[in-house]
Amino acid sequence: MSDASERDAPELEPVPPLPRKLTDLRPVAFIGIGAFLVAFLVLCVLGERGEWFWVTLYGTVGGILFFGLSEWQRAAAKRGSRGAQTGFDTDDS
Repeated sequence: MSDASERDAPELEPVPPLPRKLTDLRPVAFIGIGAFLVAFLVLCVLGERGEWFWVTLYGTVGGILFFGLSEWQRAAAKRGSRGAQTGFDTDDS
């Protein structure tokens, strides 16, 4: 790029951050875990033990583990732990 084209480029404004309700993973995690749990319970009541039984079981357990891990990372970021993941919104309001 030439110096002239860099000088003529318009100044870009910074993009504002997204609202918290659009970046919070908790509602998505609760909906996903809930859907897998409901499907698992339905399959238990029906007595099905096919592959969907195991998919829903692993989906429920995996979702709970993911949610626990993300909350653990959020808590570590909130307390300022040196090894914590960065980029979390630690505001609980």
